[in-house]
Amino acid sequence: MPTVINATSVPFTVKVSKTGYKTETITRTAIVNKAEGKITLSATSGTITYPDSTTFRVSGNTGNLSVSSNSTNIATASLSGSTITVKSGTTAGKAIITVTSAAATNYNAKSATYTATVQNGTISLGATPYTGTYDGKAHNAITSVTVNPSDAKIDYSTDGTNYSTTMPTVTNSSSFTVTVRASKAGYKTQTTTQTVKVNKAEGKLTLSATSGTLTYPTSTSFTVSGNTGTLSVASSNTNIATASISGNTVTVKPGTTAGKATITVTSAATTNYNQKSATYTATVNNGTISLSATPYTGTYDGKAHNAITKVTVTPSDAKIEYSTDGKTYSTTMPKITNTSSFTVTVRASKAGYKTQSTTQTVKVNKAAGTLTLSATSGT
Repeated sequence: MPTVINATSVPFTVKVSKTGYKTETITRTAIVNKAEGKITLSATSGTITYPDSTTFRVSGNTGNLSVSSNSTNIATASLSGSTITVKSGTTAGKAIITVTSAAATNYNAKSATYTATVQNGTISLGATPYTGTYDGKAHNAITSVTVNPSDAKIDYSTDGTNYSTTMPTVTNSSSFTVTVRASKAGYKTQTTTQTVKVNKAEGKLTLSATSGTLTYPTSTSFTVSGNTGTLSVASSNTNIATASISGNTVTVKPGTTAGKATITVTSAATTNYNQKSATYTATVNNGTISLSATPYTGTYDGKAHNAITKVTVTPSDAKIEYSTDGKTYSTTMPKITNTSSFTVTVRASKAGYKTQSTTQTVKVNKAAGTLTLSATSGT
């Protein structure tokens, strides 16, 4: 009897013979079908984070092995011996890795699948914003960027919408946010938002003098230089002194009250500078009145005369008052008629001036006596 082992199709003929009989033959085909192929995977699924890879093994296969991926953007696969290496792609998602044991003489082809779930990698991103004081120079808004992987693309945005690879700069005093974005194929895009700040610099202001003495009504002035903002001026006591500014010149005018007044000059805050003030101490003295008076001196004539015949005063509009007792004053000129002698104090006063006084002696001498005789002699 012939035998058959391997999958095949073999025609054969059977002949039957016996003495006294016709010999008979019959032809048939013996068929051995291929068995189902075999293949076993050590794992049927796995998760990979870009750019990592993973492996699994194949065993029990009945034919030559091959491997393929249904999406090479997500994952690719390669075979070495009985080890399958699955490498993550740049696109997150799921890829089906099909491992096939090829058809052999006695076995059909057999396939098994491995589901690879691929996740994007994570970028490590850090950024340091610029913080400083205005110095008139342009500075990078971000002073340092730390990123891993180091070849990730870095973009910048000041509005959170429009990005550019150009580093934004800052010069003037301001505060704003800059968003730094790091991206690379296969990785989740990372962003960090940092606040950039340039503080105002200290304001500047220099006075040509910091103090002065004024005697009413004479004014004085000093100049201001190096100011970084618009100038203004104020007095701590306008009764003592007032101040005004024209251009860079401050004029200090004495008031009617003696004392000290602080004149504050201020350079206003600007975009890049803080407000700055400086002071000038004005010492104000009252002015001096010049006063002289001429008293009446004469002989009794029966008429009333002004006690003071002449008063000379500077300034001429000073207030003149009179007193015959040194206590009570009046603007009314005292009179003298009869023979007598007394003092009159003349007082001159005006706002802003020291009050001046002078005391004069008024005198009316007796007149010669009168006598008439009807005769000056007789016998």
